[in-house]
Amino acid sequence: MKQKHGKICYNVFKAGGGYAAVAAGSRGIEFFCLPQKSRRSACAKVEKYFKGAVKQEKGIDELEALCCVLSGYFETGTGDFSGVKTYLPGFTGFEKRVLAAVKKIPAGEVRTYGWIASAAGAAGAARAAGNALNKNPVPVLIPCHRVVKSSGDTGGFSEGIKWKKRLIEIEKIKGPEAAGERKKNGCKKKKNTV
Repeated sequence: MKQKHGKICYNVFKAGGGYAAVAAGSRGIEFFCLPQKSRRSACAKVEKYFKGAVKQEKGIDELEALCCVLSGYFETGTGDFSGVKTYLPGFTGFEKRVLAAVKKIPAGEVRTYGWIASAAGAAGAARAAGNALNKNPVPVLIPCHRVVKSSGDTGGFSEGIKWKKRLIEIEKIKGPEAAGERKKNGCKKKKNTV
């Protein structure tokens, strides 16, 4: 999926006990690297995905704001990424519809691969939906970890099952009913938004 990109800038920031990175071009966020053990590892993941990416130390307020919200997400399991503009060149129309459907899954809830395929206009194409999610370059922003098998099993994840389970635990997702339970208990946390 090597595509020509314009200038790509990225920030590395502390998150989840390590270092994460987010990369953007002029059209939006194009890549998010889940926390790595070292700053160097996070940089290497971005630079492998984008040859010639430029590391930003300061200067792009929107990128810095997103880094802060993402960092907070790994501490609290909350964050509103609905307004984050992503740019995903090289994806087919079906793949874009799959990712758009996944972006609408509320925090604390899950959907099945079959449900996502239907929402993308291709009922019965659960495997194809899973393949589209495996290409997602912006996990968390497009929360593909919230998609599970119809059996209730976790299913796959591009960064490995351990990461998917960790993200589910961070959000305290227990099943499709989890979000409803949170609403009932009356807890109001400070909204973590970009």
